[in-house]
Amino acid sequence: MKKNLFFIGLDISKDGFAASIYETPGKSVIAKAAIPNNPKGFSQLILWLREHHINKTNCRIRMEATGVYSQAILLLFISGFSGQYLTPFKGEAGLSPNRPQDRSSGQPTDC
Repeated sequence: MKKNLFFIGLDISKDGFAASIYETPGKSVIAKAAIPNNPKGFSQLILWLREHHINKTNCRIRMEATGVYSQAILLLFISGFSGQYLTPFKGEAGLSPNRPQDRSSGQPTDC
């Protein structure tokens, strides 16, 4: 039986971040806001993902590079989660998975 694949989006700022879970078309996006951007918040994120049966084998994470504000979240990649660490792109087009300049981390990308 094929496992579901979840896509996790992170929006990072100086004091906190928000996370969203997307599974498949037709299912609601699950969101969590106001997670502190510190080690305690990182632990809260992991626990929240586990509550939704999400682990490093069944999800892909996408987040925008926000300088020093997003460095702590890179621990997700170090601890075995995979995804993309995207470079901000100015303009109406926003971020596109097909743009080579959006892939800045060198991390495995399956999104």
